Amino acid sequence: MNVTSEGLQIAPQKPDAKQIPFITRNGMSLVGPISVSMVVKTASSGAIGFAWRNSADTLFAVENRVNFSVEKSDQWQTIRASLYSESKIIHVRVHFPSGITSIKSIELKSANGKTVTLTD
Repeated sequence: MNVTSEGLQIAPQKPDAKQIPFITRNGMSLVGPISVSMVVKTASSGAIGFAWRNSADTLFAVENRVNFSVEKSDQWQTIRASLYSESKIIHVRVHFPSGITSIKSIELKSANGKTVTLTD
């Protein structure tokens, strides 16, 4: 991950790596549902995935994952999503398509108005 004048830039560590790039934030305590707003541009089409854990989870559960399609673009794209949870969300991972993704912002806003920015 690199910091550029446009924001964060994330890419696979190796071009042929099997592990897709992701960023993570833990230590949160957000009441669901969570509204997500992110501004990105991607060098390849694919999916951006959100996975989250609740306070009772020890692992990321399959039912706590959503994916959104993104198209290759050199223009900024705004993606809005919701993460549904009846418990507090404590840990989030954001998975990106292969290739380089530039991230201007990722903001999570809880049902009670608390906001967490993942690009700080």
